[in-house]
Amino acid sequence: KKEYSNSLFFFFHNDPLSMDGSKTLNERLFLINNVDKLFFNSKWSQQRFFLNFKNQKLYLDKTIICYQSTNKEKINFKKKEKIISFVGKLNSAKGYDIFGKAIVKVLNKHKAWKAVVIGDEKRENITFNHKNLKILGFKNNNFILNFLKKVSISVIPSRWDEPFGRTSLEAASRGNAVIISNKGGLPETSAGAIVLRNINYKKLYKQIDKLISNKTLLQNVQKLNLKSFYLTHDFVANIIDKTRNSFLIKFNINLNKNPILKIMHITNFNYRFNGRLHYNTGKRINNGLLRLGHNVLAVSDRDLIHENKSIKDFSGIKSLQSNIINNFKNFKPNLVLLGHADAVNKETIEFLKDNNIKIAQWFLDRMDTQWLSNKKRFLDKIDMMDASFCTTEPKSLK
Repeated sequence: KKEYSNSLFFFFHNDPLSMDGSKTLNERLFLINNVDKLFFNSKWSQQRFFLNFKNQKLYLDKTIICYQSTNKEKINFKKKEKIISFVGKLNSAKGYDIFGKAIVKVLNKHKAWKAVVIGDEKRENITFNHKNLKILGFKNNNFILNFLKKVSISVIPSRWDEPFGRTSLEAASRGNAVIISNKGGLPETSAGAIVLRNINYKKLYKQIDKLISNKTLLQNVQKLNLKSFYLTHDFVANIIDKTRNSFLIKFNINLNKNPILKIMHITNFNYRFNGRLHYNTGKRINNGLLRLGHNVLAVSDRDLIHENKSIKDFSGIKSLQSNIINNFKNFKPNLVLLGHADAVNKETIEFLKDNNIKIAQWFLDRMDTQWLSNKKRFLDKIDMMDASFCTTEPKSLK
């Protein structure tokens, strides 16, 4: 039974039948009856959710497909290099063993071509060697996206049912000839992908060899992938916006009545990681505040600590307090919002509160008996807050 007044959206980014809370038919019936909208990252995931439903059609209007996304690049196909890529975990579930057997045979025949592997795997040890095969290990997403611009053929030969398949999505957005298996939601990632059924290394070798041997075919497949690519950030954000707005209209909520605030948001924005951890909760909350029209000053506490360590301030904590106070004096916010900002000391918070502003905190993590340290962190400053928000069931805090 619903115990909330606002609309509740639920996002599935994996196979519903593999996740606690949606494995059984009764659990899925409970979800569909108690949320306002269910989002799935592929049609395959949606179909898995409705497995064994007798009245699926009655519930379909409560669901929506919201794919993952990336940006679309302008590609100069003349600059494409003779590179075949594999990006992902180097295990049998991802089909790395299939790729390895096929690629050694390909490189032996087509000596001008190279293969590049990006990824790692500690649980399995699958090894292939060739003078034209490079294994780069783990790389951040910015590196991968830039690297894919010069790749000609990308291979994603998964054995397991990929709920969607981001690697294939990104390869298509960079104009690669994409070869995939037909597992899970992979076929939904690119309209121009070459889909191999019952994939094995012989079939994969044959398809790669065919593309390399026919330059016109290779370019046609590359261009088709780029031309048919539509899963951009704007496209997917528009799906979410339209869904949310339909509920705002339904409940007669007028966002224009809300005042525009100056908000100082203090949390870890991970600037020091060069984009690798860009998609974090703090960034999402910040984007939400900005899209509501608020004026937001983002203060990345962990980055400031990292950059301001010195002999006089070995930990960087003192510099953080000074930076926050100076930013506060210059920006003059209506609200200060803290997110996991443990290093902001109570004296600094008292200074902020003395200036007649509201101050709140948010916390993303479990706070039950297993992770009591998080509960302690959350409660540490709760008496100084005008409001506190957490993702943990409130009963855990008692």
